[in-house]
Amino acid sequence: MAPKKNDDSIPKETRKRGDRGRTIMKSVIQERSRRNALLEVEWNRKGQPINHNASRFTSYIGLVTRREASILVPDWKDPYHDEAKEEIWQDILNTWNVNECHKSFVLSKAGTALNRHIHNLSIHLQNGRVEQPPKKYVDIISKEDWLEFVKHCNDPAFLLYETQSEELSLPRHRLFRTARLDKNGRTNNPKALQIIRDIGINPCVLLDKHGCAVAKGYMYNLEGDMLHDSFDWAVAGDILHFCVLGVEQSEFSASGDMGDTFLTICALFFLLIREVNQHSRRSLHLPVPRQTNALQETTCFKEHIQTSHFRKKLEEKVATALSKPLSLASPSSGLERNTRVFYPTAYGADPTGARDSSDAILKAIGDAFKIGSGFELLPGIKDLGGVVIDLQGGSYKISKPITFPSCGGNVVVKGGTLRAIDPFPGDRHLVELATTNQHGCNNKGINYEDITFQDILFDSSYRGGGISIIDSARIRINNCFFLHFTTQGILVKRGHETFISNSFLGQHSTVGGDIGERQFGGTAIDLSSNDNTITDVAIFSAAIGVSLKGQANMITGVHCYNKATGFGGIGIWVQLPGLSQTRIDNCYMDYNGIVLEDPVQVHITNGFFLGDGNIILKSIKGRISGLTIVDNTFSGNPNAKVPIVAINGKFSNIDQVVIDRNNVNGMSLKSTVGKLSVAGNGSKWVADFSKTLVFPNRINHFQYSIFSQGQPKFFAHSVTSVSNNIVVVESEKPTKGVVSFFVEQ
Repeated sequence: MAPKKNDDSIPKETRKRGDRGRTIMKSVIQERSRRNALLEVEWNRKGQPINHNASRFTSYIGLVTRREASILVPDWKDPYHDEAKEEIWQDILNTWNVNECHKSFVLSKAGTALNRHIHNLSIHLQNGRVEQPPKKYVDIISKEDWLEFVKHCNDPAFLLYETQSEELSLPRHRLFRTARLDKNGRTNNPKALQIIRDIGINPCVLLDKHGCAVAKGYMYNLEGDMLHDSFDWAVAGDILHFCVLGVEQSEFSASGDMGDTFLTICALFFLLIREVNQHSRRSLHLPVPRQTNALQETTCFKEHIQTSHFRKKLEEKVATALSKPLSLASPSSGLERNTRVFYPTAYGADPTGARDSSDAILKAIGDAFKIGSGFELLPGIKDLGGVVIDLQGGSYKISKPITFPSCGGNVVVKGGTLRAIDPFPGDRHLVELATTNQHGCNNKGINYEDITFQDILFDSSYRGGGISIIDSARIRINNCFFLHFTTQGILVKRGHETFISNSFLGQHSTVGGDIGERQFGGTAIDLSSNDNTITDVAIFSAAIGVSLKGQANMITGVHCYNKATGFGGIGIWVQLPGLSQTRIDNCYMDYNGIVLEDPVQVHITNGFFLGDGNIILKSIKGRISGLTIVDNTFSGNPNAKVPIVAINGKFSNIDQVVIDRNNVNGMSLKSTVGKLSVAGNGSKWVADFSKTLVFPNRINHFQYSIFSQGQPKFFAHSVTSVSNNIVVVESEKPTKGVVSFFVEQ
């Protein structure tokens, strides 16, 4: 028995193309029903379907579109199709696992499918079959719609729409060529190559005198004239041989003024060739090219373009370019073009790191700061409009600090490496937001505002520091890496609101347990400023991780394993005694700790202290006020029993201090709150809190209660002593009982 037309048993190679749509629809419905779940489709970053279900998904969109959309309205943007668009989208949602963000792709594909469907139907009409639609569409196109479509196809407006669509579409021979030639204009398929030769599509490569390709494209024939397709061109080599319009073997240097002139000629030439192509296609209506032999490679164009108008125009352009040499990559070109992106490489910077790029980078920054938007940020701070200084992923050696001009803001510096070389001064920083202008930009004391550094590696090469930010406001350092500093990785003085995030800092490259850890020096982050934020930062080697000498700073998510406390290291050092006002939250002190000098309004919470890392209260003037240390985790060596909070010096002025709700493993718990139960049979109960309470000989509040387990039940009792963090309760008569104590410092 012959198989049915839609039978899945029919081999793919013998199945008619007309059955493809029905087969896909059938397979999708069957799989959807069998799995009882939405079909999966993967997407790439551009929002396009990929992998095994991609073609099925796009085909399914076309099937649903042909079923839901009307063929009587060819314009997919017409509001008439709004209802059909929603029906198509709902069908996709009911069948495929897609999100709302994919709706635009689906509807765009649907529009393309409708246009192709209408075009195929119009071809069906041109073949003289007007009585009924193609057999494969009889179940989705009614007879009434078909007759209306036939009538509609003879409408002048529809004919104009079809004509415009054909003019905008690419010629089929170009599509054939593009699909079968690689980026070098070659193919390993001899059959495809023969067809390309037959229709006159020829790969062409422009060579220099050394045989290096400097441009590549295709030649094809139009009514006997050989025209060049759009070229992608680039300069390679020292001398280029260029031949165009009868100017044979002209040589131009690839450097200096003549090199710039040559580039200008190339640019003009390829633009005009493209213009000739477009003109020829319009005038010739894309005729079928005649057969010709292919040119595999050429160093010049052997056929002259027979369009005198464009030849004359090109000769005039070339003559003008030769008489007025142009510099396409001059150091000031960024400013002349009024661009908003500056590349140090255009100023002579070496992205390979083979030579010093200090002056080139300084020139690029200087030009960037000359651009303005006509607005100001803070008074006296020029708004540069978001200008970008792009290092383009280069590694630049610098022998002197990159100092930014003052009185500017709204700038982004991104994407590269700055590495110090001899004779870089050891007391300076790779990048400096600092000015010698004694008058400043305004009466606020701020010289820089809104400057962002992102995706940059600062390698100080053990010569000074990474970046210094002085008298600045709202500076951002994001996704940066600081290495080999001897002073500070980041130094901030005065100003406020410097945000440091998602960055790594270390004097030496290590992941911990370094044999040279005892010799680690320098400070990773030194903030002598107010209102700054450090978020999600790892400090892997330095004597001091973070030094805070300003008020109202906030540190969140910082991991310090810069140098162990046993070797003299400090994770976070809060200075400015009596004025600190600092919040430290969710930080990880890895074998080092936090030092607080006369802390006032300091909050430490949700931290993790590993390897005997603890908190040291250091007395400068003997004052503590508003200190909160709660909900932290401490883990250490049980043999050492290091206290989680230790006192360095004597404090005489203590107020509003809460150290409580911390959990401990292998360390000594310390708190400002104590609870203890003492059982006994007698008339005296002693509670010793000296090992628990933080401050010596200090109990401000106490409570106690007695649970009598013997006789008499009721008797007189009282606290008789509170001294050296020891509380004594005595009763009038001996009895058996338990006394519970609660004390606060």
